[in-house]
Amino acid sequence: MSDKLLQFTTSPLSSSSFLAMCSAILAVLKSQFQRPAELIEQEAILLYENLLNQLHLLLNEQAYLQQLKNLKGIINELVSLETINFKGSPGKGLQIMGMLETRALDFETVIITSVNEGILPTGKSNNSFISYDLKRAFKMPTFRDKDAIYTYHFYRLLQRAKNVYITYNTEPDVLEGGEKSRFVSQLLADDNLKPFLSHTIEVPKVSIAGEKPIQIVKTPKLLQKLNQLAVSGFSPTSLTTYIKNPYTFYKRYILGIQEIPNIAEHIAPNTFGTIIHDSLEQLYAPLIDVPLSTALLEPIKKQVAQITKLQFQRTLGSQNLEKGQLLIVFNVVKKYVLSVIEHDIAQAQHDEIIIRALEQKLKISLPPVGTNLPIQLKGTIDRIETVNGLVRIIDYKTGQTNKNDVILVDFGELLEKESKSKAFQLLSYALMYKNYNSQEKPLFAGILPIKSISDGVLEFGTKTSAQSRTKETMITHQTLTDFALVLEQLIAEILNPELPFIDKEAELF
Repeated sequence: MSDKLLQFTTSPLSSSSFLAMCSAILAVLKSQFQRPAELIEQEAILLYENLLNQLHLLLNEQAYLQQLKNLKGIINELVSLETINFKGSPGKGLQIMGMLETRALDFETVIITSVNEGILPTGKSNNSFISYDLKRAFKMPTFRDKDAIYTYHFYRLLQRAKNVYITYNTEPDVLEGGEKSRFVSQLLADDNLKPFLSHTIEVPKVSIAGEKPIQIVKTPKLLQKLNQLAVSGFSPTSLTTYIKNPYTFYKRYILGIQEIPNIAEHIAPNTFGTIIHDSLEQLYAPLIDVPLSTALLEPIKKQVAQITKLQFQRTLGSQNLEKGQLLIVFNVVKKYVLSVIEHDIAQAQHDEIIIRALEQKLKISLPPVGTNLPIQLKGTIDRIETVNGLVRIIDYKTGQTNKNDVILVDFGELLEKESKSKAFQLLSYALMYKNYNSQEKPLFAGILPIKSISDGVLEFGTKTSAQSRTKETMITHQTLTDFALVLEQLIAEILNPELPFIDKEAELF
């Protein structure tokens, strides 16, 4: 019998067969709960048996109950109305009673719980179709009479008791409000009772045990994947991801779990940035190795709408850009692309700007760190240009950028502060570029914040102290040497088999 009860049926059940199955389940449960200590379970089973018997009788009388959906509604309604009474010996032990059950009885010790306004007394309730005024006019009992009855029973219960414990909830409640009952206030205000009263507020001791952060031990197979990543090349983004949270680095670059692209009316920030980058690359490609001027830049402004739309289609597919959220995003992207062109037009008025490369992919070898495998650093520089003859590396950023994000006082900040990830990326690009062009003079690198382009290029710089107002923006050989030491330390930590990948975000809790 019990084995069959656990089987699911593929054919539709009738109401009568469903009730028969429920009765069979109750029979099995009844045989399992036979011990004296299981009186509550036995009482619940008996209640359900009576309920099923009533439903069996109703099935023959009410045709609409033949549908399971209707039967379910009736069962839920009947079950919600049922109660299980506590039973005990009247002469001994703990007696659990309602207020009205205590009349004319005396107890040595009384414990009254939930003495909150709205519970004891219950106060005004709207459970009658007869209005309060009609009840008063025809001298019918109102909620005031009910409160008076509860008040009498409350004080009658306290009359001969030796020990009385009254509890109430001080926390705001969805239904009641957390206010203590007027009965409690009356007792506390009675000067004659003060010597015999003790009023305390109890707060449960809650100790929050912090969860141990996730730690991924570097197994031989994991180390093999790490070595493959080192050989194929670490990108500045992957390294700054590790600085932010090693566990995220593990998921993204070892397991290959990427963020799910949201191809809908809302596009992800990285997709937003990709469209802007690709649009700018296509617009500026014909202008490489030519000094920028108003005459050259003004005509390409007319191509912004067409090229931006083309990049949207390439990235998002055949999405409708003429309505909804995507129309707004499309216009925002056009505005940002135009703002870059306007920025270059303004700068070209007083500086000679020549774009040397766009989306330049670079890859260099790094000294081996704790391994004989070749370690690569790779990346894509958004824009390489010369400004009045000096080389400047530009990294477009569509997110929020602060000028302090690209200022360093100490190179150790690159490994300690997540906010310095943009400075880390600029130095990585400068190191790769310098490896290919070692004969050139010192260079500059900066962020072009597209959202706040009026701030201009935020150039990387170093300061002697946090309070210093001057900064050195030139990236010299010494600057790159200091950064190379930091880079070596970081990669050594990533490849160290003894150091697990730890979830830093879990450590915050």
